Amino acid sequence: MSEPEKTGVVEQLEAVRAALRQQELSGASRAEMEQALDSLEQEFSVAEPPDPSALVTLLQGWEARLEAEHPVLARVMTDALQKLQSMGI
Repeated sequence: MSEPEKTGVVEQLEAVRAALRQQELSGASRAEMEQALDSLEQEFSVAEPPDPSALVTLLQGWEARLEAEHPVLARVMTDALQKLQSMGI
């Protein structure tokens, strides 16, 4: 993964994290999502590129789950997913 791609991924993860902070979620949901984001950040910090399908699958699952409960957060995640896919991730 090139440095611009890594930067784009980091920016998208930060955008998701910022949107997450603004949502009213249960403690368990928030902790689960924070842990998943932490895990993704760790994967992208290693020298070997991570399996991009894991990120896509995770974001698609979150999108489906939160779309009804938290439409603003779902919209941010959809945007992040589309940007990552446009980068080939």
